[in-house]
Amino acid sequence: DDDYATRPEFQFALILTRQRLPNVYTDGNDQSETLGESGGAFPRHANTAFLGQWGDSRIPTLVYIHEHFARGDQWPRWGDADVVAYERNDKRDNGDMEDADGAVLFFVLNDNYDSGAYREIQTTFRPGDYLWQYADGGGHFYYTVPPDGRIKVITPPGGYFAFSWRSPEES
Repeated sequence: DDDYATRPEFQFALILTRQRLPNVYTDGNDQSETLGESGGAFPRHANTAFLGQWGDSRIPTLVYIHEHFARGDQWPRWGDADVVAYERNDKRDNGDMEDADGAVLFFVLNDNYDSGAYREIQTTFRPGDYLWQYADGGGHFYYTVPPDGRIKVITPPGGYFAFSWRSPEES
């Protein structure tokens, strides 16, 4: 996640929603000089809008998603040349609960920048569950899981969706 990253928006989305500890590197946008004998700047230039600078709210939004929903196990749901999808399922309080009771996040990413990607992907959220799309770039909206239990969306070109329960907010 330094200035060498080719698709940092995907890297941060995966780092902050997947299982394991995330790390977002920043130099505070206080870029050091390039050192001639070391091969570059130290610390490396980050060029990261980690606080939402320049109107880029992706990382603060992903940190919010991480703090609220990126917990428990990660279960693969889909993978092909353009689309990857997985769920986070938290059954730590009761390992015997049904999978649907532990579902906390459905994440889908499309790395095709030319067109949106339609997929029908099985989820452990129950049919009829009313989910909110939290990720930036695709618009925030409610989604009701259909009777067949498949998330059916067109993931935006070069974008991703993060579906989960709606968090309580101020009225």
